[in-house]
Amino acid sequence: NYVTKKCYPVESYIAPHDMMLGTEKVKKGSWILGSKVTDPKIWKDIEDGVLTGYSIVGVAQRLPVE
Repeated sequence: NYVTKKCYPVESYIAPHDMMLGTEKVKKGSWILGSKVTDPKIWKDIEDGVLTGYSIVGVAQRLPVE
């Protein structure tokens, strides 16, 4: 398991119509997320099929409003 800031979203949209992305059929209304991987080890694990997906986690910091 990886917990890292070395992978992050670079695009996110809803498919406006049925379409192909590479060899994958994408149905209208599907969520498309493009990510950047900056770590060579993680990228190699993706290419080798060791990593086949990931989950996005969000964090927030509350600041008082005056």
